Amino acid sequence: PKIGQNRISSMVELRPDWCLSRQRYWGVPIPTVYCKKCGTVYLKKEILQNVEQIFAKEGSDSWFVYEIEKFLPQGFKCEVCGSTEFEKEKNILDVWYDSSVSYKILYDVLPELSSKDIMYLEGSDQHRGWFQVSLIVSTATENKAPYSEVLTHGFVVDGEGRKMSKSLGNVVAPQDIIKHHGAEILRLWTASTDYSLDVRISKEIVEMLVETYRKIRNTIRYILGNLYDFVPEEKNYEFDLLDKYILSKLVSVISETIDAYKNYEFHQVVNTITNFFIKDLSNFYFDVLKDKLYTYPKSSPQRVASQKVLHTIFVSVVPFISPILSFTAEEAWQEAKSSNFVNEESVFLVDLTKIKQQVEKYKDERLEQEISLLSEIRDEVNINLEELRKKGVVGSSLETEVELKVFTEEYKDVVKKFEHMLSSIFIVSSVKVLYLEGKEKKFEVKVHKFDGVKCPRCWVYYKNLTDKGICEKCVHALKELGMI
Repeated sequence: PKIGQNRISSMVELRPDWCLSRQRYWGVPIPTVYCKKCGTVYLKKEILQNVEQIFAKEGSDSWFVYEIEKFLPQGFKCEVCGSTEFEKEKNILDVWYDSSVSYKILYDVLPELSSKDIMYLEGSDQHRGWFQVSLIVSTATENKAPYSEVLTHGFVVDGEGRKMSKSLGNVVAPQDIIKHHGAEILRLWTASTDYSLDVRISKEIVEMLVETYRKIRNTIRYILGNLYDFVPEEKNYEFDLLDKYILSKLVSVISETIDAYKNYEFHQVVNTITNFFIKDLSNFYFDVLKDKLYTYPKSSPQRVASQKVLHTIFVSVVPFISPILSFTAEEAWQEAKSSNFVNEESVFLVDLTKIKQQVEKYKDERLEQEISLLSEIRDEVNINLEELRKKGVVGSSLETEVELKVFTEEYKDVVKKFEHMLSSIFIVSSVKVLYLEGKEKKFEVKVHKFDGVKCPRCWVYYKNLTDKGICEKCVHALKELGMI
């Protein structure tokens, strides 16, 4: 993350000279020799080649085992005084130097790699450690960084931000989470945290994630449950404005999810998909959808369109969940596979790079803005509905009718466009709209108990029912089903 780049830059800028030697009896020796007579230091290619061959066979400990003659070329003499007596360097290399050249070993083994293929991944403490020393050595020897990306993370602390310890009794073991809640919850916790900072975990945090997981799983179950009779090849459908809106939102979700993955912002992946599932689907679209899914004839264009939307959401979003909730995504995919409305044998065989391209055609920013204005009205309707529920006037929102007064041109244009759908959007039995002039208010909402009778099939209230005891819409549906 950006904060990591700033930390490395400041630490390199302020770093003093690096002393590479350490006085230890273990580690990688510094393969230099000294002339015993005049003290001249030698770090020559032919000596290094001998050292390399011996180390490759017997390890670096051999430097401390064998006499110095084993490492010197035959007939080696001091170039200054001609002496043939030498002694080995006793210091070892700083262990940070050992790790700093790890990239070099990788490039030698896999020469097709370059620094653009390499990410360094470690804790934030490595800004002054591995990240920094690797940069220094590579820049000095290769004139470039050894990596294209550095990804740093904080450390796991308890729910109050304290370091975990047995004495404090605040340790949360991964095994315990898996035992009680399953591996998916642990994976969800890992992905939902902003790892650029220290990440917190506690029983309370885990329980909150269990609830988040339940909402994600229930959303997928709802989609699958309403695709039980879906025929992917069916062409007789036409999306209504709400269908088009939710598909447009889907494009944004896929685009934001891809960007988050590319930037390794996994918590944004979780937030984006969870918000879409809860706010846009569960709290809005699914509510409006129920009437079409449950009361319209199986082959009606409106119901087929709704199923087409659900199918598009499923095949677009579930593959992006799979890197995080792997078991859940595969379980859902296999369920869909058994119903023959997905092609790939596994969710992990889906080409994620093609999904955005497949849904981009649905993007409609103007429609999203219009629904945003309608949502303001819907929120006001819900506030009024809740007041009636608290007073015991009504139980279900379908027992009510809405009187909507619209004053500004912006809202008038939107309401007129959606007027035929307002009852469905507000989930009420009737909406009366008045277009008036006014400057102080954008709109005004009043909700009343509807004076009518309830259709026992769709539960919507009408002034009158047909002689069949149900509404006209349900009569039409039952005729198509051959039931009347």
